[in-house]
Amino acid sequence: MRQSLYSRFLKAARKSTFSNLFTIGSLVAIAYTTYKVESKVEERFKAVNESIHMLRDLLNNSQNRIKSMQASLDSHVKNVTR
Repeated sequence: MRQSLYSRFLKAARKSTFSNLFTIGSLVAIAYTTYKVESKVEERFKAVNESIHMLRDLLNNSQNRIKSMQASLDSHVKNVTR
């Protein structure tokens, strides 16, 4: 009877250890996947942020050109109407 209790105890301990190792392995895999996803998201965020800054610069340049053209056109209109 002692042998069977001892063997049952060992079986339970092995199952528990395997279960704990499996759980730890799963948590490590989840942490690694999360890290990879976060780094990809961060890369994409930086790229989008750079694109926004480039578009903002293009918009500002276009607005400045339009203002310059408008001033030039106003100047020509004044010269023609004199």
